[in-house]
Amino acid sequence: MSDWTRASFTDVSDAAQLAALNAQLAYAASRSPYYREALAPLGTLRSLDGLRRAPFLTAEKLKTQGSRLSCVSAASIARIVSLRSSGTTDRPKRLFFTRGDLERTVDFFCEGMQWLSAPGDRVGVFFPAGSPDGICDLLCRGLERFGARPEAFGAIADAAASAEAVRRDAPDVLVGMPWQLRALALALPELRPKAVLLSADYVPQSLAAFIESVWRCPVAAHYGMTESGYGLAVQHPGAPGMYVRRSDFLLEVVDPASGAPLPFGAEGELVLTTLRREAMPLIRYRTGDRAVLADEKRIARVPGRLGIADEFYRMQERLAPLPWLTDYTQRADALCARLTPDAPADAEALLRERSGCGAVVCERGSALFAAGKRTPA
Repeated sequence: MSDWTRASFTDVSDAAQLAALNAQLAYAASRSPYYREALAPLGTLRSLDGLRRAPFLTAEKLKTQGSRLSCVSAASIARIVSLRSSGTTDRPKRLFFTRGDLERTVDFFCEGMQWLSAPGDRVGVFFPAGSPDGICDLLCRGLERFGARPEAFGAIADAAASAEAVRRDAPDVLVGMPWQLRALALALPELRPKAVLLSADYVPQSLAAFIESVWRCPVAAHYGMTESGYGLAVQHPGAPGMYVRRSDFLLEVVDPASGAPLPFGAEGELVLTTLRREAMPLIRYRTGDRAVLADEKRIARVPGRLGIADEFYRMQERLAPLPWLTDYTQRADALCARLTPDAPADAEALLRERSGCGAVVCERGSALFAAGKRTPA
């Protein structure tokens, strides 16, 4: 495995970041109609803190400004992703990426995955497959770049069925969404992977600890979003926090109400600025995610999304350690849970206590399954 303490995406000085930031600002202002106006007062920055004079880019501006944020011709755009908030019919956010933008994500995956795997390792990837330049495709290309052997299993719809495929192919490392891999651990407790990486959704600490105890291997977390080109920060199993891709991003945490900057260790809204984005630079983009920065290199934790009640995340922390709970869904009127055949007789009462839900509906002995992304968009 590679020397994670000298990773090229973390071993970046403030001076190098400032040079990259000024280059990105000049590039965006010269090519994007939106940024030509928004960045006009800035000039060349003398410190990273000078970026605070730039206006925020919000999700609403991303929707309404659309192509005015683009810095390249349509012919240079390799991928367009449309993101619509769940339960709404309003205009989606549209993100543009050039081939160079996508290749930098592949570079990040290539280096970051070497913290968990080595050349020749079989890596099972449990993300939706089949979309060119999607997260599964980019990750598999990054793995192949250093000689690992990726296998795209796809998202887990039925953990029992997926367990048969995993038992047959025996991957050395597994990558997937937290609750899906938890379901797989319940279906295949005898598996002994070298490492597991959880990504693409909120990662409850108790869930990571549960998988670690079942499979007896290190479990790490990755944090990213479509706006970041999927890759942003990754944890090394031997160190706390997730190391930021400083070669490509500058992060801030601000007060969600006032927008005022917050110090390291304080929880607020994560603000992202790209440093080498070609198609659509994002300057001070308010992600809507809550985060705590440990220092300039690490995200200490991402507690969840703004606007989603803390209880939504606390419930996951309380339910994830239960070995007889295969999965659950939450309705307005009840918690619906699927249990293993050997679940205790008082499981319903225990779930009612841990979830805080007045009504709990249980199914016992049903086939193992795995829910999709648990956090609302």
